[in-house]
This record gives sequence, C-alpha cells and structure tokens, in this order.
Amino acid sequence: MKKVLIVSGVICTSLFVMNIQIAVADVIHACVHPSNGKVRIVSGPDVCKGPESHMAWNEEGPQGEQGPQGEQGPQ
Repeated sequence: MKKVLIVSGVICTSLFVMNIQIAVADVIHACVHPSNGKVRIVSGPDVCKGPESHMAWNEEGPQGEQGPQGEQGPQ
C-alpha cells in the first residue's frame, strides 16, 4: 500500500511539472554574452551567468500585414 501511494505521488508530481513546462513553453529564454555574441537557449532568466544578458521572445509572433497581390502567372 505504501509503494502505491509513493508511486501515485510521483506520477501526480510529474504530471503537474509537465503542465507547468507546457504552459510556459511559448516563451523562449536565452543568455547572450556581450563580448563574443554567443547565445545560449536556457530554461529561464535566472540561468544567465556573469556578464550575460537575458533575452526572451515568443515562440510564435503576431500575424504580419498582408503583402501586395502578385502578378498573375502564365496560363
């Protein structure tokens, strides 16, 4: 019985953590080093080291404006 409770607790905790990660997966976090420009994709802003700057952007941006109509192609 004790093993069942432990396994159930681990499963519930895992599902909870997965839901949190899915909810914030729409934002991409990165650390940028100022002297060499290298970019590291990271899990959040608190992971950046020393002189690195944090950057974040959405996985999917807003819809852009519609471009002009193109010329009609050959028949």
